[in-house]
Amino acid sequence: MAKKYRFRFSETNWVEFTQEKLDSFDDVVYTDDNSKGKIIPIKRFDYKVFKIIAPLDMIELLEE
Repeated sequence: MAKKYRFRFSETNWVEFTQEKLDSFDDVVYTDDNSKGKIIPIKRFDYKVFKIIAPLDMIELLEE
């Protein structure tokens, strides 16, 4: 079974995705501390797509 991940916007709002989707997101390197992140595309109810820059340490692995 594929690993699942979650990025939380708040306590009650988040997006979930699989390892395959996580790997397909574009990479980001923060210039201030050279940490890494991902650009996560989010499609809203009105079909607008926004890109969220998320640090890797804020992406949670869900328990299976």
